[in-house]
Amino acid sequence: MNKRLIFIVAGGGLLLLAIVWILLAVFAGGGQKKAPPKEEGPVTLTYWRVFDDTDKFQEQIDEYQGEHGDVKIEYRKLTFQEYERTLLDALAEGRGPDILMVHNTWLPRYFNKISPLPEGKYKISDYEREFYPPAQETVKNNRIYGLPLTIDTLGMYVNEDLELESEVGESPDTWEKLIGRNGNPNLLKQINRRSGDSFRRSAVALGNNGVSRSQDILALLMLQNRTKMTNDQHTQATFNLTQDVEGQQKALGRIGLEFYTSFADPRSPNYSWNDRNGSSVRAFAKNKVAYFFGYAYHAQELKRLNPDLQYRIEKIPQIAGTAPVNYASFWVETVSRNSKHQKEAWDFVRFLTGKEPMQTYAEATELIPARKEISASGGLEVMQEQLPSARSWYKGDADKADAIFARMISSVLRGERPQNAIDRGANDLTDVLRQLKERDS
Repeated sequence: MNKRLIFIVAGGGLLLLAIVWILLAVFAGGGQKKAPPKEEGPVTLTYWRVFDDTDKFQEQIDEYQGEHGDVKIEYRKLTFQEYERTLLDALAEGRGPDILMVHNTWLPRYFNKISPLPEGKYKISDYEREFYPPAQETVKNNRIYGLPLTIDTLGMYVNEDLELESEVGESPDTWEKLIGRNGNPNLLKQINRRSGDSFRRSAVALGNNGVSRSQDILALLMLQNRTKMTNDQHTQATFNLTQDVEGQQKALGRIGLEFYTSFADPRSPNYSWNDRNGSSVRAFAKNKVAYFFGYAYHAQELKRLNPDLQYRIEKIPQIAGTAPVNYASFWVETVSRNSKHQKEAWDFVRFLTGKEPMQTYAEATELIPARKEISASGGLEVMQEQLPSARSWYKGDADKADAIFARMISSVLRGERPQNAIDRGANDLTDVLRQLKERDS
């Protein structure tokens, strides 16, 4: 009887230990999101992008596949209009591409959807040394989440014929030179030609939302004015608040908004542009405006609209007597968290953003390479020179932030007090930032 009891107790103990072991194994891994299991055999990497046809990458893909016989790259181009919706739907369903492109302003919404570069594969110190400063936006918690092929900056497109006709001696490199402050001739009066409510010829395309990337130009003006756009935790928009400037409180963001909209305000001495001008890109292509602010990619659009247009690109004006501040915009190549081949996908991204493949891509697309060691060409050299001082800002949700900035511009032009417009804009963006923070936590 005692032996039987011993066997029962021993057996029950072993059963209890087995149950505890199973529970520990389950709960130990329960809080971690593991990468999908890797498939064996040859690897096929799907790669989704916008803008570029396969020919822009075929040389690089062929080279990589030649060196990695077990890897095949399947490239798919989507339209810009369909790209993000298609991508988000696919990622939400646990599928989608292994490799994708994400705009730098989208990153806050995508950090939980993409995987970082494997640790030990690329030191952040090397990344900082080899790529221009804006690329550091892809670093979070000391991990690299994406690598750019090119980085764009806002530059000033100059219509050489209109400058010649207006007898402009030198293109403005400061805003003071453009509007005739500090003893400079007023280039606006020198170039503008009006007929009633219409401009036969405008000095500059600024002031309303008919200007391409008006939100970026407004943000640039705020940043050049040293506006603090958000708090350090990215939970509150602060571009509407006053800041201490040499012992005085100044509303630097509002000053930027007032300056931008002054160019579309008939009551302002800066008045040079209105809704009748239409699109700033088309107006520049038609020789209707002397100065237009745009990115490197706008050069391709201008070439399509007017192949005979005579223009050059200069650095964007700065505030006189201050260190330069420029504005960056770029896409990064990254790897989906859903990918079953994250190691192989990152290896291809590292190859693609290496010196020679990047140079091949930049030359084919006529864009500005993201690596410091590669020189831009085709008149984009001055834009590349701006990259060391280029930056953007934390928008949270780029689409919503852009809509908020566009509403601020429209509200002021409709007669609303600039401070009221910028206060409402900051409050609206604060709601966006806090919702994003709550989602991440």
